[in-house]
Formats: sequence, C-alpha cells, structure tokens
Amino acid sequence: MGRTAGTRFATLEVRPSNIAAITLYKDAGFIPVGRRPGYYSDSKEDAIIMEYDFLKKVTDTEDMC
Repeated sequence: MGRTAGTRFATLEVRPSNIAAITLYKDAGFIPVGRRPGYYSDSKEDAIIMEYDFLKKVTDTEDMC
C-alpha cells in the first residue's frame, strides 16, 4: 500500500512496556529509531519510535530473487 502511494517511511510510537506490540511490529519489519521521553500523559512513560522503510523492504525482496 505505501509503496504504490509513493510513501517511503511509516512511523509509529509504542510503549516500551508493550512487549507484545513491539514484537509484532518488529516481525512486520519495523525497527526502533528513537525515543520520545514522557510521551504518554497518563504515566509519563517514554515512547519507542519505530519506522518501516518501504524502499528497503522492496530492495530486500528483490535481493531474494
């Protein structure tokens, strides 16, 4: 979807305590690229910023052929 729309990156934030979500996002190809200190107002917990590179995913797939 992102590739056909000309999108290069998708980003998301996730709580460091949400191990299940982090695992899911990593399995989907997202990588951690940074932190947002005190991002969540209810707990002041940081957020891990994760990024998906559509172009890299295409390149990785092409390398397998």
